[in-house]
Amino acid sequence: YALLPFLLATQLIVVLLLLTGMESPYRQPEPLRLNTHKVEIGQSGSGLVLSRDYATYLTDSMTASRKVGFLSGTPVIDLTGQSPSVLFAIGATNIGQAWMIGGYPGSFKMASEVLKGVPCEQLAAAWLLTEPEGPRSLSDSLVSSFGAEPSDYEVVASWNTAKGAGGYEQRPAQQLLKPV
Repeated sequence: YALLPFLLATQLIVVLLLLTGMESPYRQPEPLRLNTHKVEIGQSGSGLVLSRDYATYLTDSMTASRKVGFLSGTPVIDLTGQSPSVLFAIGATNIGQAWMIGGYPGSFKMASEVLKGVPCEQLAAAWLLTEPEGPRSLSDSLVSSFGAEPSDYEVVASWNTAKGAGGYEQRPAQQLLKPV
């Protein structure tokens, strides 16, 4: 009986932390209870329940990539610095790392070092996902680290990010670039 108040207080703290996390999820624009739009993503058609803006964002990226002939399994280098879910949604194979994190000191150098370990065949076939005006984007000059140039790619599709994506209010455009 001496531990009962401690156990009840612990449970109350856990419930409050869960409630806070659901009402203010990290880098999400709105509470989880408002996520009502289902989107099927990836090859397996996995269902995600998202906010309206995020659902539109992922749907736009999938539609745009299909229209330009993007094939599932194609390698892509993500230079957005903050959008790893897009690669999964369009069926891309990310190379180098699961996610090239941007916006931190050393992000560019880290991404450059990671790409040094990727086979040349994958780098030559890789498309790029960029976010030129994005708050965390990596420079497209990163391709110079493996002997390519930004001019070796052409923009074939574009869409806007979701409002509030990554905790930012702006909606920068993302671009899918194909090697030429």
